[in-house]
Amino acid sequence: MNRDTAILLTTIIIALILINIGGMFFDIHNNLPYKYNEPIYWPLAIGFSSAGGILIVRLILRTLLPNVIYLNMKDINEYN
Repeated sequence: MNRDTAILLTTIIIALILINIGGMFFDIHNNLPYKYNEPIYWPLAIGFSSAGGILIVRLILRTLLPNVIYLNMKDINEYN
């Protein structure tokens, strides 16, 4: 296994872990009785799931888009 493959697999694993942690917080938020429902679980669920989703989307964009389009999108994103 070369270096690029190891980095790709590590990034995918980290993204899936973040999504699962977000799902765990969402499950805790939904299954607690109402009087014990902490308002912190919902933002944690959204935050961790979003972070994992962003990693997955960036991987998809990086691998599927042609390099010219990806670099143009990156330049536009950095300009704003």
